[in-house]
Amino acid sequence: MKKLLLMLLVSFALFSCSDDDKPTNPTANSKIISFSPQQGAVGDKVAISVEGFSLNKSELVVKFSNAPAAIDSIANLGNSKNIYVRVPEGATTGLLSITYKDKIYYSSQQFTVITTGGELLPIEQGYYWVYKKYVLDDFGNPILDSYGLDSLYGNGVKNILGRAAEHVLCFSKGEAGDNYERTADQYYYEDQGDYYAHSSWFDDLMNFGGGGFALPFDINEQWLKIQTNKQSEWRIYSRTFANEALSFGTLNGELTLDGINLGSDNINIDGTAYNNAQVVNYRFKFVGSAQTQFGNIPLNLERTFTNWYVNGIGKVRTFMNPMPFKVQGLADQIIPGFELRLYKSKTN
Repeated sequence: MKKLLLMLLVSFALFSCSDDDKPTNPTANSKIISFSPQQGAVGDKVAISVEGFSLNKSELVVKFSNAPAAIDSIANLGNSKNIYVRVPEGATTGLLSITYKDKIYYSSQQFTVITTGGELLPIEQGYYWVYKKYVLDDFGNPILDSYGLDSLYGNGVKNILGRAAEHVLCFSKGEAGDNYERTADQYYYEDQGDYYAHSSWFDDLMNFGGGGFALPFDINEQWLKIQTNKQSEWRIYSRTFANEALSFGTLNGELTLDGINLGSDNINIDGTAYNNAQVVNYRFKFVGSAQTQFGNIPLNLERTFTNWYVNGIGKVRTFMNPMPFKVQGLADQIIPGFELRLYKSKTN
């Protein structure tokens, strides 16, 4: 009897300690697989691919170096998950980390923080930024014999529309030997990583550099947000026309201008390399119609305009696509595009 009881106790002990009943470690297979993009500025969205972590946001702490990041959402992708976060204020270049169940997990690669700090448009008083200017053919290629020069001159700070703004004078000239002609005044200011331009910037958008066409209406004075790292796409300007009388007739339709962040790019301009250039695309669009002496003419116009900005240097390239212009009853036309390439920065 004693022998039978001993056997039962031993069997129970072995059964109780079987692998199936051992306490599991919820973090044993947890890891950071990768993240995308590999670099960004404060406010940019980052997807962190992970395995083994909880889907409950309250159980996770994500940090960029030592700066905690708020979790937007977590997506379950089967064997892996994506944790979506924004680059937080105070983030510096370094490893990403996730704290889960009192254990810290690190990424194998560094995340590069791109700092703006008001340096995307560093037009200092008394200095010129000079650009080579080319008109583009119908296919978007530069016409080399169209070479000219445009320049921006820092004219100090001026109070306008309630802001202390950088006053920039715009000049243009043709081939070597021609005199510079002052073409426009522009105003910019920066507010916590957002960059604003006076509405005169919009006027130049269609006609800057001597190509394109002048808008047939005026825009009320206002500030337009032309760059931000907090949104991937944003509305810069919109206007609705309802039988509005203009010089050629009446206009109906919707005009919009949107900004789109295209991330960063390493580019080479005439032999000079620029790394981590911030690429911003501007999309101008008008859909509607014009009532003229020739009848009602449908209009569907779209044009894109792209700037490359480098911290501490400023705008290094501008590219405006040629725009097809189709009007019913008239021959199709192409409105020329243009390209600006930084030639000299901070020269006096």
